[in-house]
Amino acid sequence: QTATIDYDLEQKLLLILYVLFEQNVLKDAGLLYEQANSLFSEAGIYPHLAPVINIQNSVSSKGDEEELPKSAAKADVHANEKRPSCRTEPLKNEDFELGEEVFRSILSLLTERRRNDPRFKNHPEYQPDGNLELLRSKPELISAINGIETPKTIDLHAASSEELEGLKPAERKTAINHSLQERITSERELIYGELDTNTIPTADLDTIELVGMLFEHILDDQELASLTKALICHLHTPYLKLAIIDPNFLTDPEHIARKLLNLLINAGRRWVDESKLSAGIYDHMQSLIQSIMTEFKDDIIVFEKYYAEFVDHLSALEHKTRLLEERTKEATRGKDRLEYSRIEAEDVLNQHCSGIRFHPVLAHFLYSFWKNYITLLLLRNPEIKGGREWRSVLMVINSIIKANSASTDQETLEWLKHTLPRLKKHIREGVTFLGMGGEPPEFSALCKLFNNWLSKQAAQSEQPPVELVQPATQTKKKQKKIAAKTAEQKALLETVQQTKIGGWFEFDEPDGKIQRVKLSWYSPVTNNYMFIDRFGNQAFILPTEVLLTKLGNKSARIVEPNRFPFVDQTLKKISKMLGT
Repeated sequence: QTATIDYDLEQKLLLILYVLFEQNVLKDAGLLYEQANSLFSEAGIYPHLAPVINIQNSVSSKGDEEELPKSAAKADVHANEKRPSCRTEPLKNEDFELGEEVFRSILSLLTERRRNDPRFKNHPEYQPDGNLELLRSKPELISAINGIETPKTIDLHAASSEELEGLKPAERKTAINHSLQERITSERELIYGELDTNTIPTADLDTIELVGMLFEHILDDQELASLTKALICHLHTPYLKLAIIDPNFLTDPEHIARKLLNLLINAGRRWVDESKLSAGIYDHMQSLIQSIMTEFKDDIIVFEKYYAEFVDHLSALEHKTRLLEERTKEATRGKDRLEYSRIEAEDVLNQHCSGIRFHPVLAHFLYSFWKNYITLLLLRNPEIKGGREWRSVLMVINSIIKANSASTDQETLEWLKHTLPRLKKHIREGVTFLGMGGEPPEFSALCKLFNNWLSKQAAQSEQPPVELVQPATQTKKKQKKIAAKTAEQKALLETVQQTKIGGWFEFDEPDGKIQRVKLSWYSPVTNNYMFIDRFGNQAFILPTEVLLTKLGNKSARIVEPNRFPFVDQTLKKISKMLGT
């Protein structure tokens, strides 16, 4: 399809080209795959391929495994289990990887910034003769944090209060972000107030502040729904405690808790729609986050457990969505093939009947019953032209065209008398093909008309005059290649044509909301684009002209979902922000 765009071929030539490509190229593709599979099998590669995800780097040697903590060793056992592939997992990108040196520079910048904060002027580590014995050890700090009364249940009031109902979408988002920002700040200040900041080592103060900044950046994510932000922000205190227990969370991209947070955010971007919360991952995310808030004390194996569970759930959701999308596409393809067959059937009739005024009964028969028969023949086999059935189709059309003048021409009437039995036989083949239980009314009316003409002939009486009609075209005309009139339209058309199936678009709705949909299918017959929602259901179908108009007036845009690890990206941003 892409190769033919520049040649402006007619629809018929395109169809012929596609058929030849299928016959001469795709027909032998199965043999090519079989040969490739045989080579893999002989080499011992196939059929031992299996979809496996490495949750964590495998242990390099037995000696290394013995040196790991028990919780980490347990995590590694689970990591090596086979899991279904999960496309929602973040992509790896070296651009966001932070070296130890860069991470330490972040901590140094935080320390210097805090040195000028009056709240920390009496901190022992900032005093030349400070008493470092006043600082809490890590176990003491964890114990103290566990003793602080923090919420153990999810509270979504910030994102669903009555005060938000009358606000516009943009205003509502701003109000929710402000409320969540206050919650994150208050949780951090609660820890500072309860524990006395002058007793917390600066390294742990850095951790507390850095985790807070991570969660504050969640609020700036334009792809996350407000309810998703409110949900994920409940993990602020659990992750703060985790980072103090295990600082590797902030330095190791493969840390299981870090991978879980990245996955939760990616899943929220992809699988949460506030208008269809129950359709995606939201309910499972809520249950998972509630479990972590309740269960996490000091054992990070909790994160391994829920990461594995979440990956399984996402994989099942992705599989379900793929199946639904395929069914949606197949149904739309079927409608498109039917529409194309209708267009072809009417083209055949127009080629033979153009300019002819018919008796109303004959016109109705041809452009109703017989057109339906031709449509289904073409739908069953687009290559039927030239075969016996097709010759029968054309014989009926040409016979009815000739019989159209039988009421006024004696010679034609004589011809009809001898041809009618054979004509009825061919028509009844169509009735049988369509699976009709009885005789269709169009056929009955046709037979009645012809019998009436023949009986009038026997009585040698004149036929009453009937007003002839020109058959009305009912099917849409074939779509022509879209022609861009301006440079802007040409650029937009090229952009749309280059957009791959599976690309994402955003459309502005009249109420100010934004609908994100995926391009799932394009019809070369109608020049229509089909879009599906996040869950595989058809959202809408747009003609190319309408899509170009929406892109041109900025009410629609092509978007590239962010699938890179959130924590890695955010730490990079924080490093740049603190360095300026």
